Amino acid sequence: MSGGVELKITAWKPYNVTPASTNWVVEQDQNAVFNSDPSDPRFHVFGKTKDAPACQAACNADTACGIFTWHDANQGSFANLCYFRLDSQWSPHPQGGHTSGYLPSRISSGRNTYVTNVKGQVADVPGLQLNGARATRARYPNLPGGIEVSPM
Repeated sequence: MSGGVELKITAWKPYNVTPASTNWVVEQDQNAVFNSDPSDPRFHVFGKTKDAPACQAACNADTACGIFTWHDANQGSFANLCYFRLDSQWSPHPQGGHTSGYLPSRISSGRNTYVTNVKGQVADVPGLQLNGARATRARYPNLPGGIEVSPM
């Protein structure tokens, strides 16, 4: 709904879409679970694995996992721990001794912009609701938390 008018959408068309990929993107010295809380449902402690490829393989086998971080043997009580990130948000923190990776087809931080034609249905779109909940309209540049967290 926009301005109280229900829009009739006939088709969504890809505008700037990340192609699905089955190839993992792996980055050294990046921690995708930095400052995570094990009780937070966005994260899962898989357990210890011998190396980063074993952690990646475990994540790959779990369809809910699209991001992993492996802590190397020099990380104290975190040594050799494999973490999964389940919220699809790729936002790694530079940190030595960590290997993180993501599978592009399982994360939402890619370019996935679609467009549709609403010509003649509304003159202005002051707000947007999807399934009765307020939604953030697309804009450039993207604001990480949406307009709700911006100072203006």
